[in-house]
Amino acid sequence: MNKTQPFLHISFVSICFQSYLKASDIEFEASLNNLIISHEKYPRILSSFEDNINSKLVSIQFQQIPSPRYDEIKNHVQLHFNKFLFELKLEVFLSIIKFLDNFFKQWSTEFVTDKTTVNHSENIVDRTTMEIQADLQEFRVIISTVNNPMFDVHVQGVKGKI
Repeated sequence: MNKTQPFLHISFVSICFQSYLKASDIEFEASLNNLIISHEKYPRILSSFEDNINSKLVSIQFQQIPSPRYDEIKNHVQLHFNKFLFELKLEVFLSIIKFLDNFFKQWSTEFVTDKTTVNHSENIVDRTTMEIQADLQEFRVIISTVNNPMFDVHVQGVKGKI
């Protein structure tokens, strides 16, 4: 008898996408609010630990702006990660590994390679700049067994710019 039942649950409040196309500019924003991934036996694996249910857990803003003479394109990306809690019990991890092992044993995949060649023109001049800003408000990782915490790391206020 082949009996199946869910062992991972994924829930979220909302996924939002907004895009603005202007005469010469492109703006795009995406966000994910209050994500929770839980196991059948344990309350949560990955979640937001923000008190406000409408707060953006992950948000991405993208702007593409041509220069005044239209000879260069400037891309600006902003990534914001709010408060994450990653709590992993070793029993959950073993359960996921067993599931994936069984899944890949039953699943056969064939890869087809496409040998088509694409000729790229050597005359294209790429005058594009890219600026990426990212910030992580807070991230906490807890690894434990059912009865004993083993590892707890808390990181706050990480910012980067490329």
